[in-house]
Amino acid sequence: MIAVDVGGTFTDVVGWRDGQILTTKVSTAYDDVAAPVLAGAARLGVEDSMVFNHASTHGLNAIITRNLPKIGFLTTEGHRDILDMGRVWRPADAILDPGWRRSFGDAARPLVDRYLRRGIAERMLADGAVLFDLDEPQARAEIEVLRDCGVAGVAICLINAYVNPAHEQRLRELVVEIIGDVPVSISSEVSPLAKEYARASTTVVDSLMKIIYADYSRRLDTGLHDLGFSGQLNFADCAATLVPVEHAMARPFRVVFSGPAAGTVACAHFGSMIGEKDLLCADVGGTSCDISVVTGGEPFVNTSFELEHDLVVNALANDISSIGAGGGSIVHIGTHGEILVGPDSARAEPGPACFGRGGTQPTTTDTALMIGILDPDGFAGGEVFIDRELSRKAFESLDCELTLGASGETCLRDGRAQHGGGCVQCRHQERCRPA
Repeated sequence: MIAVDVGGTFTDVVGWRDGQILTTKVSTAYDDVAAPVLAGAARLGVEDSMVFNHASTHGLNAIITRNLPKIGFLTTEGHRDILDMGRVWRPADAILDPGWRRSFGDAARPLVDRYLRRGIAERMLADGAVLFDLDEPQARAEIEVLRDCGVAGVAICLINAYVNPAHEQRLRELVVEIIGDVPVSISSEVSPLAKEYARASTTVVDSLMKIIYADYSRRLDTGLHDLGFSGQLNFADCAATLVPVEHAMARPFRVVFSGPAAGTVACAHFGSMIGEKDLLCADVGGTSCDISVVTGGEPFVNTSFELEHDLVVNALANDISSIGAGGGSIVHIGTHGEILVGPDSARAEPGPACFGRGGTQPTTTDTALMIGILDPDGFAGGEVFIDRELSRKAFESLDCELTLGASGETCLRDGRAQHGGGCVQCRHQERCRPA
């Protein structure tokens, strides 16, 4: 059996053969994410395996960093700003902050820009009865705008469509007719539940994941076959349940959190080995830090989860709080001269400055190397060389009055504060021990 976890910076491949655990680590390539997976699989002899299990933070990292394809959003006329407003909930520490803005709002970094969110003249009632028929000429005009803007996919969420999907289904037909063969997600199939905002955000994420994962899953399946693998390819979902690839790609929003979900299950397993059933788990990767809770030896599972505060996805999932503070998170200077860490990431290419791949901005990894937390000779099992001098040059390039040592300490403190803030968001943490 072989298992792979595709992260924002590294792709980790683990094999189990004849009672032995085999491991390898490959840098993630964003121009061809399947290539490192196949390279790692080839190193471990995938041709002799019967099962290949896949988990990934690739989709999650794309959302956190907003490295997203351009998609359109069609909704009932007058409701296109539901993606900006969310549920109008604030985090506890921002209730009295007049300058707070939600991370995915139009004033920050929206998943779908406002000009790509188009209103459609139609209306269904709560009982499924038609109040206003679908205005097809108006709908065609709006879809033509999306076509002219060059969208790669379309998400459709109409008011009360979970009761009567007729208008959504007709809009999908019009999108295919006018724009062509692009991924289209409709809320009545993706998440046929009440409350339009959560249904809309889930449908948008599904549309994005269809684009991000569709070609990737095909290339992965073909590449494994070329390497001689003839077994079962599975993708983990948001509850770390293994699903055959064809079923996973039918609803790809369910795999967006698969990497962190698998990490929580692994934490529960290790907890059982040391006799601890209640754990607070922190999975620090290259792009994000994913924090979760294990109670009674089992991950805490919810029927929905948040990719960011109030960015809701309706799917059965391990309850995880994810923040943009990983090993590759970029250190930068804020508008008031303060040192900030993340959420933008250096990713695998060019990666942290110390990797020597052309990166010039300091990251959390550079911080840890400068302070002495990382061993330059033993990083990633000795497979990756890191250069302390390159980290020093990156920090010296910051437009900051702090000394080099003070800058590093500030970055480390800011990263710890973000991780700690994520832990505070996890429920029942007073009952848990850190893993």
